[in-house]
This record gives sequence, C-alpha cells and structure tokens, in this order.
Amino acid sequence: MNSLGVWLRSLFLLLALVVSALSFSLSYLILLLVLPRKFLWRYWVRPWAWWCLRVAGQKVKIEGNYPDQKNGPYLYLLNHESLFDALLMGYTLKDRATGLCAKNYFYLPIWGWMMWLHGVIPVERNNHLKAIGSVSEAEKAVARGESIVVCPEGRRSDNGEVQEFKSGAAHLAKNTKVTIVPCVVRGTFQSWNRNSWLISPNIITLRFLEPLPYAVYIKEYERSGIAGITNLVKAKIVAGKAGLSNKPGDG
Repeated sequence: MNSLGVWLRSLFLLLALVVSALSFSLSYLILLLVLPRKFLWRYWVRPWAWWCLRVAGQKVKIEGNYPDQKNGPYLYLLNHESLFDALLMGYTLKDRATGLCAKNYFYLPIWGWMMWLHGVIPVERNNHLKAIGSVSEAEKAVARGESIVVCPEGRRSDNGEVQEFKSGAAHLAKNTKVTIVPCVVRGTFQSWNRNSWLISPNIITLRFLEPLPYAVYIKEYERSGIAGITNLVKAKIVAGKAGLSNKPGDG
C-alpha cells in the first residue's frame, strides 16, 4: 500500500476508534449512575473494548492461563507499548479491575469523566509525594476486592522495548500482599505507538505469565528491598516478551 493509502486507512481507523470511544464513554457515564460496576464490566466494558480494537483493525490473541477469580483480587503488571494496551486488558480481564493513569488524561472531556466515575486512580508522574498518595488509593481498592492494572514503566515505550520499572507497583504489592500476575503485551507498538498517529491493522497478543504470590516475591524483598520485587517482575516480563517475540506468525 502506498503512503497515501496508509494515511487514509489510518485516518479511517482513528476516526472509527474515536467515535466508538466517545460513544461508549457517554453511555457509560449514564449507566454508572443506575447499574452496578461489576455488571457493567462484564456486559458493557469488555464487549466495548473488543469492539474498539476490532474497528481499529486489531485481532486479539490471548495466551497463558487466566487467574482463578476466586483467588483474587490480583495486581496485573504489564509492559506498556501503546494506548491499545488498556483496551486489550479491558477486553481480556473477566474480573472487574481499575488502574492507575496519568492525571493529564482526566482532563479530557467525557473520557476523563468516565475514568473518574469508573474509579481509575490519577497519578502525578512528576510529584513523588502525590504519587505515593495514588498508591495508597490503590491499596484501598484492593481492600475492597478490586483487581488493579498497572504499567510499571509509567509511560509508553519509545521503541517497543521494556523500559525501566518504577517502584510504585512493588510498594502496592508488598503493602497489600496481593498476588502479582505478570502479563506480556506484544504487537501493540507496531499497531499504534507514541511516535506516530498512524494506526496499522495487526495481530496483538496478551500472555498471562505464572502468578507470583506474596510468599514468592516477599523473599526478593527480604533480600534486596523494593528493588528486589521490581526486578523480579521486570525479569519475568522481559523473558516472557522475548519468548513471545520468537514465535512465528504472530504480531
């Protein structure tokens, strides 16, 4: 496809995605006032997330074993390649989850209001004290039985590789004793990344890695503190991503 064709295709996919996202956000704002969030997650959020990925030209592959919901809540930690990562998790997770998101996204009309009503927790990346407060809010959500989704890199990757992890997720895990579920995302960087507005049809993959219960990661904390937990999770995700990238015919 020539450059004009790529540009027009991307424009069409972007417009379809924006219309779908805004339509959902507005309807979700209304439904949140009258229906339980758990019900909405299963019968509204998940189908919508799938629809948004489809209208944006994405096919989804899920690998690994989904954690038993009876043993939750969980702390889902994943590498961050694209804005599609949130939709991928929204479609895949069966248990209602919330997450942490940069505060600037909450200023977006409709979308930001929807995140606030849903219970997404804002994070000020450049304010350490307020970021600690965000972790405290996430701890309260876990205490209520809600799973949490966090991208420990804190921002989308510039090149598709896993970047350095921040320590907030490790603090959250240690303080709540929640089971960590490392997840690997592949393909979303090629679909739509921070370096361009162009969207490319693609196969995107989410793989659930083996869960890390408190008894496992606390040993790393005892050896080397918060950095031990952070490095353990990052090593699992990097290894999982490398193995996923070596599979033929994917992405």
